[in-house]
Amino acid sequence: MQSTVTLDGGTLAVEGLTNATLLQLVSGTFEWLDSEFIIDTGEALGDTIDLGPNLTIKVEGSLTNQGTITGDGTLFGALSNNAGATLRVEQGKSIDVV
Repeated sequence: MQSTVTLDGGTLAVEGLTNATLLQLVSGTFEWLDSEFIIDTGEALGDTIDLGPNLTIKVEGSLTNQGTITGDGTLFGALSNNAGATLRVEQGKSIDVV
């Protein structure tokens, strides 16, 4: 990506990303079409994901957390929360794992 892209409703489906720091996920569905999605340093979206209340991250393959997931949204896929990884839900919020 050469400039900032904001997902604020609708669906954005991708097979991979470069310059993912330019991607802002606000609401809608972010669909990862590749076989594996990893939350960690050096990966597509980095080591921290904050799910907004109207944001869904949908993964076609495996979803591996080696970093931190926080927020109030939905994860759709087979989640593996590795040792040392964090899935943090604040009081009054929920993360749905489907």
